[in-house]
Order: sequence, then C-alpha cells, then structure tokens
Amino acid sequence: TVRGGAAVVPEEQGTLRVKDSRSLYVLREREDGKSTEFFYSLHDEPGGYIPPAAVNTIVKFSISGFLQKMYNECDNIMGGR
Repeated sequence: TVRGGAAVVPEEQGTLRVKDSRSLYVLREREDGKSTEFFYSLHDEPGGYIPPAAVNTIVKFSISGFLQKMYNECDNIMGGR
C-alpha cells in the first residue's frame, strides 16, 4: 500500500481516487532451471463507480505495458540470454 499519495498528487473535487491498492509479485525458478514462473495479483478499491469499459482499458494497457518493461529489464540484467 502506498501512503501519502495526496501529498504527491493533491485531491480534486469530482475526481475519483483509489483509496486502497495492493499488489503481490511472486517470481519462482522453474524446475528446469531455465525459466522463471511469474505471478502478479492486484486489488484496487476505487472508492466509487468506474465503468467496466474504463477498467478494462486501463488494465489492458497498464498491466501489459508494465509486464513488457519488467521483461525488458530482466532481459537486460541477464544479458539477453
């Protein structure tokens, strides 16, 4: 949980703000020793209604972009193996 968000981005009237966000990352070496299993879980409590189409769009682009960046960084660390 990130604390102090209001100090970073001030709250505005009429703007929905996620009040509680929790994430879990698990990276585990597979038995073959050549790959890694990755598990990611996210739970947000927006504190109000967000249309499903907006949620789906946010999830589609933010999660996939995050995972691609993580993959690229891991690949850089491992020297492009």
